[in-house]
Amino acid sequence: PETWVLPLNEDLANTALPDNVHVFLLPGRKARDIAQLLGEKGIQSVYLEGGPTLAKAFLDADLADDLITYLAPFYLGTQTTNGVNSQETLQLTDTKIQTFNDNIRIYGRIQHV
Repeated sequence: PETWVLPLNEDLANTALPDNVHVFLLPGRKARDIAQLLGEKGIQSVYLEGGPTLAKAFLDADLADDLITYLAPFYLGTQTTNGVNSQETLQLTDTKIQTFNDNIRIYGRIQHV
């Protein structure tokens, strides 16, 4: 499988990586810039994996259709980044909740209004 990386650190573009890893440098680094690049490459569906900043950017730009989040029985303390804070309330439909040992996975389709 291919892996696409859109880094903030431009030095990554000059790093030797495996052939299946492609680095794209975007001047704007905005969610819409990323979506446009993916569309130009013929990609219509993508799984974003990252922290709350990436998730918030795509949610706020109304570029997400599904939301998957995990809950684990750990308190990480005050030195961590807060979870995703969207600009608006998200209504989820078709929700599915699964447990894996002590972890909880919540899936829902975002109801766009």
